[in-house]
Amino acid sequence: MAFWVTAFQNAFNARGGSLLFINAESSGNNRVINPGEIIGLGNCWVPWCFREQDFPSRHIEIIDQNTELVLWYIWQQDNNPGAGRTTMVCASRTGFVQPGPAIGGDPTVGTSYNIVIGPADNDLRTTPV
Repeated sequence: MAFWVTAFQNAFNARGGSLLFINAESSGNNRVINPGEIIGLGNCWVPWCFREQDFPSRHIEIIDQNTELVLWYIWQQDNNPGAGRTTMVCASRTGFVQPGPAIGGDPTVGTSYNIVIGPADNDLRTTPV
């Protein structure tokens, strides 16, 4: 199996409060994103995760800084293509899920995206760079 690199380049916070962007695999991408701000993420590679026991160190978290609530967990996963599912970027509000739900926008792996967070809690999508 090939492991494609999917990267987030920029993040836009469309919410009313500040967010924390935390890459559990690489702290060099961690950022505070203020409301209405577009911030560079330093070519943030989206971590691959295949098993729940690996999840604590292989995902990205989007956290509401006011409530400290994790709004989104993001990772890449091979969702068993033999069963008709595909390899994709996943996003969940609750943590690791198998198979993982596709992130909003384009979930295709192996490319670069910008990520838009908000304005509502359920709003998360990628846009191509």
